[in-house]
Amino acid sequence: MLPLRTSRGTAILLGVHARGRLLAAAGGAGQELPAHGGAGAGEPGGPRARTPRQRGRGRAAALEQSNAELQQRVDEIERQRAQILRLSAPVLRIWRDVLAVPLAGTLEEQQIVHVSEKLLETIVETRARVAILDMTGLETIEVTAAERLHAIFQAAHLLGVQCFVSGVRPRWPMRW
Repeated sequence: MLPLRTSRGTAILLGVHARGRLLAAAGGAGQELPAHGGAGAGEPGGPRARTPRQRGRGRAAALEQSNAELQQRVDEIERQRAQILRLSAPVLRIWRDVLAVPLAGTLEEQQIVHVSEKLLETIVETRARVAILDMTGLETIEVTAAERLHAIFQAAHLLGVQCFVSGVRPRWPMRW
């Protein structure tokens, strides 16, 4: 493995194949790049006709392109993650002064922060007086998550909102 740095300061590792071909780590599984930049040994633009600097520029350009593609993929994953977070715990206005927050899956720290922010924003916007947190869809709840939910209740209470919990099971698997 050869460590390389791009003009953006990103470190990339490249594996060198035994036959002298570079395996592009960022370009996808099994994608090979010729070690000399693309032209064959007998071609006019072959490795002997190009200077080492030209070959290095060609490699750097290929790495920059693969880095740009990877960054696009990472950005898309982040957008999808944010969308999933928004959909995982919506704050619903079910009556004039009543909000409901259905929770599902497992409560993670990021989801609790999102629920807290969204619920408090919606309380202020709608001037709600009652908030219901529906825990029917929760698989498990950690002790720290339960403490954070209690803090949300206290914050809502400071805004004049009465909080209720629904869907609590008597034998909930607690993770310590």
